[in-house]
Amino acid sequence: MKAHTSLRTLISVRHIKINPGDTLAYFSSLRSLHIQSIEFDALAKSLCELRHLRYLSIQYTKASSLPENIGKMKLLQHISLAGCENLAKLPRSISKLQQLRYLNLNGTSINMIPRGFGGLTNLRKLYGFPTHIDGDWCSLEELGPLSHLIRLHISGLDHVPLSSFATKARIGEKIHLSYLLLSCTSRYQDDGQLVNGEEGISEKEQQQIEDLFDELCPPTCLEFLQIRGYFGRQLPRWMRLPTVQPLGCLRILMLEDLPCCTELPDGLCRLPCLEFLQILRAPALKHIGPEFLGSPDNLGSVSKAEVLQSPELERISNLPKLTNLFISLCPRMKILEGVPSLQRLELEDYDMETLPRYLQEVSPRHLQLLCSLSLLTSIATGKWSPEWEKFSHIQQVMAYAHDYDNDIPRKFYMLYTRDPFSLETNISLSAYDSDGSEMMGCL
Repeated sequence: MKAHTSLRTLISVRHIKINPGDTLAYFSSLRSLHIQSIEFDALAKSLCELRHLRYLSIQYTKASSLPENIGKMKLLQHISLAGCENLAKLPRSISKLQQLRYLNLNGTSINMIPRGFGGLTNLRKLYGFPTHIDGDWCSLEELGPLSHLIRLHISGLDHVPLSSFATKARIGEKIHLSYLLLSCTSRYQDDGQLVNGEEGISEKEQQQIEDLFDELCPPTCLEFLQIRGYFGRQLPRWMRLPTVQPLGCLRILMLEDLPCCTELPDGLCRLPCLEFLQILRAPALKHIGPEFLGSPDNLGSVSKAEVLQSPELERISNLPKLTNLFISLCPRMKILEGVPSLQRLELEDYDMETLPRYLQEVSPRHLQLLCSLSLLTSIATGKWSPEWEKFSHIQQVMAYAHDYDNDIPRKFYMLYTRDPFSLETNISLSAYDSDGSEMMGCL
């Protein structure tokens, strides 16, 4: 490393060899420092030599510590530590950075916040804030004074035993908050199975997490809400009638890893601005529709929805403004109705052997299928397919299947247009046996 004392901005995304004696003091005028793929620990002690630094990003480096005297860097406004898996601790002096507006702890091993963190009253964006208990003190208390927050991600909420701790976070008083992610440690893998060594969830634990989330009611200005790893039987009371008013500005709602929730709250029918709804891994959920949409006069304004890995889901109904719908790995899905505005429908299930009958009840302009090779082979025969009546009325259909033998995704396809009629495929129709039921080979 060579000295560049007048340099204001340093960005490095490639590996840099650090030699003995190298120091960040070579760049004493730096205002912005963004480095990746570097042995940061060799430079950490000299970080505080950058007295003019405003922007610091060491994300996805192997950094294991920050200098204890980082509080001397009075001008720091932005710190990103995202992806620093070896970093397990924040220096106590970080609470002295009164100009700090952005802090990202996502993907680190930091699970404790120093007392006094609430002194960072200029913070606007805070990601990966860990929840932990120390005697009668909870880190959530440190969120109370942070009244200027615009975006907030809280993790590890399942570690909090008492709902009174959540009250001290004063989430509802943060009148500038537009983005909120509330996260518990998931006990389930992507396939819906318990993580090795984890036990089932007791009724006491369910009640405890429900009480905690009830005290995390957001302000009325919130536009984006994501709940991840929540294992209560029902979603928080501020999402249920008649107390759903705080979510009047909500545009995006994402629900991920809800192992015990069997239905969505009825309060969603009173969200006039809701545009996008995503549900990922809700294995106990059976219906999306009347249970939360209420009467026809109170229907939501959802225009885009995604439902993934919810094996018990059977019905989606009464979403009159829905234009885009993506359904993935929901094998028991039987009913899709009350979606007159639907324009695009995507179905993903590579074990799918027949098209769902509900396709005959809807009229999207575009249908995309990611299905088994046997199903693709069948629909590729067009009018001679037993599936023809289920999809022939749709203007455009694009269907794909994987070539698992050669590990080529979406190798096989069928493209269909109703008007003017066309059907194109790369599957050899001569590959059928005499009754057309089995494929013997492909182009």
